[in-house]
Amino acid sequence: MTTNQTPETNNPCAGTLPMAEWVEIPDDPDGACKPCILPVGAAWYAEELKEHGQDALAAQIERLADDPSTTPLTLAQTLDKIKGDVTPEIGIRLREFDCHIQVNAKNLSEEE
Repeated sequence: MTTNQTPETNNPCAGTLPMAEWVEIPDDPDGACKPCILPVGAAWYAEELKEHGQDALAAQIERLADDPSTTPLTLAQTLDKIKGDVTPEIGIRLREFDCHIQVNAKNLSEEE
């Protein structure tokens, strides 16, 4: 790290937004499709929650993600709320998923 860099500027997750805020930002012109990516993130959340015995929360996410009438904003708001409803350890892991989704949005939407 050079003298001008701080851990915050070197951390790709420093600018991670709540998912509901992020999904409201218009899609990047480079082709990232946020509504396409959210179900991927929802699946990651559900798996992590199941691993920690949070089956009811995982089922809630899966129901929303599988329902074609669920808006991206509703799904994103649910993901944000769940981060506050779990232990700090799980919440940190879920925020790591948010970071990965936001930092790699273009690549993830190409995989979908």
